[in-house]
Amino acid sequence: MPFDSSQHGTDLRPEALEKLLSWLDVDPTRAEEKYEQIRAGLLAFFEAKGCNSIRQLADETVLRVIEDLRKPNASVASPEFRFEKAREKVLRNYLKRWATTKEAFDRLLNWLDPDPEQAGRKYEQIHSALSAIFRNHEFVDAEGLADETIIRVIRKLPEIQTTFFGNPSLYFSGVARRICQESRRQGNLSRKVYVDYEYHQQLAGLRHPDLQEPGDDPQERCFQRCLQSLKPDDRNLLLAYYEGEKREKIDIRKFLAKRFGVTPGNLRVRRYRIYNSLVKCIDNCVEEEE
Repeated sequence: MPFDSSQHGTDLRPEALEKLLSWLDVDPTRAEEKYEQIRAGLLAFFEAKGCNSIRQLADETVLRVIEDLRKPNASVASPEFRFEKAREKVLRNYLKRWATTKEAFDRLLNWLDPDPEQAGRKYEQIHSALSAIFRNHEFVDAEGLADETIIRVIRKLPEIQTTFFGNPSLYFSGVARRICQESRRQGNLSRKVYVDYEYHQQLAGLRHPDLQEPGDDPQERCFQRCLQSLKPDDRNLLLAYYEGEKREKIDIRKFLAKRFGVTPGNLRVRRYRIYNSLVKCIDNCVEEEE
């Protein structure tokens, strides 16, 4: 068998592995061949991203797909889509962990300048410039967004060190501009979700259409807190679900269904569950504040 579960610190049942192979192909020989091709592709993917421990990351991806197959409607998406989705999650988690290590920070400094003293100066200059960019765009947490920009660049380092040529500070500025756009977009979309929440609260008689200032409104404060507490995938799905108007909205929701490997109907159910958990979180938060 190509995949030996005893080598991984997880309880992988034989029937789970059998389900994976039968999902790849009804013919056992072809299924094993496809599995080997997929695994080779995973190793090449993580190696191209400059990751360490690529075999471990490939194993983690396979295990994610096996876990995914246990969920309802697992057969809707193709193997290619499910492995692609799983490997992106594994890569994000790996880079998130790696970005906070000393090795990653030292790699960043070395990219800025081989001389440690010069690298330290350049780092401080870049951080100050990034903070100024966010202050100029009237973001309250300018320092925090500057840190987020640097973390994002560190995560990209394994990939860009050999492909990006020029002044590194320009790359940081480009990432900062993207974060500005994302923050504004998220703010606009979260407002749409909140307006929808207010409307349903009023229909249920749980909220009066008063004219409170936003900063004095415990429901809005709790809404922002609970929205940020959602899992990133759930938060992104919920916000994107409210994006666009008319035809554009339909196209976006079709794209979301394809991205998450579900039918449009199941996407609506998933959106409802996320929205429902958000509302419960807000209600609990408001009760605690009162």
